[in-house]
Amino acid sequence: MDLVPLLERSDALHAALAQAVGVLNDILRAERATVTMDALLLSSQHAAALRLTLAAGLGASAIGLLRMQYEAVLRAVWALFAADASDVAALAAPLTTGTLKAAKSLGLAAELLTAIEKSQAPEDLKRSLREFRASSWDVLNSYIHAGIHPLRRADGNAVHELVVALKMSNGLAAITSALMVIVGQRPKRQVDINVVSTNSTDCLPQRHFGT
Repeated sequence: MDLVPLLERSDALHAALAQAVGVLNDILRAERATVTMDALLLSSQHAAALRLTLAAGLGASAIGLLRMQYEAVLRAVWALFAADASDVAALAAPLTTGTLKAAKSLGLAAELLTAIEKSQAPEDLKRSLREFRASSWDVLNSYIHAGIHPLRRADGNAVHELVVALKMSNGLAAITSALMVIVGQRPKRQVDINVVSTNSTDCLPQRHFGT
């Protein structure tokens, strides 16, 4: 599928996922739930920005946003399943010089993923996060750090990279939706999310994240 129709299908997918998630009024006020939901909402924001950036023809910036979206999902999964209570509290605290310093010690992506692997997170979710990193991390690093990929990809492969990135973003969005209904105490809505994903296989990775 070309990029323009894929963007249109992706917008429809995200609208359907939002409808499947619905209104979540029963999120626990516990720090772990609120930090997890904050990270999931951040991930959704990055996903929306990625699509808008692609539509504006700013492909290199869009791929940088994919890295941000993934790390927000990673942080959410870590907060929900792997983080110590003290780590969650550090992220839930008001932003000050002191809390900023404390939050810097909470680990980078590789450390979060290692902690998740040791946690009680669902095995399919662990696999999804692990495979995303294994398949894309070098390329994403290149885009984030102005490496050879964004500086020299002016050929036909650039469009292919953007299509793959958008599908990966959509897969992360499906994971985000599934986690939202868990945190929002509406796990039965996962059925509706699965239906949306099944009807949208053309704009998801071949091996859909989270299934």
